[in-house]
Amino acid sequence: MNYLGEFKKIIEEVSEMLGKPIHKDKYKVMDRGIPHSPQSLPIGMMGVYTFWYNGSFLKIGKI
Repeated sequence: MNYLGEFKKIIEEVSEMLGKPIHKDKYKVMDRGIPHSPQSLPIGMMGVYTFWYNGSFLKIGKI
């Protein structure tokens, strides 16, 4: 399954439904792998992270 593509689709569809569309040039979807190595975000950026296991989100948070 193409999880990165699915996340992009969710971002685009939900932001459009909310009347606040997020253009694909304004965000980046990254897979940090398992185990992941946390890294600082560039100044001025914020992030949303997810932990996904066996078809379910275990956690969704923001940075």
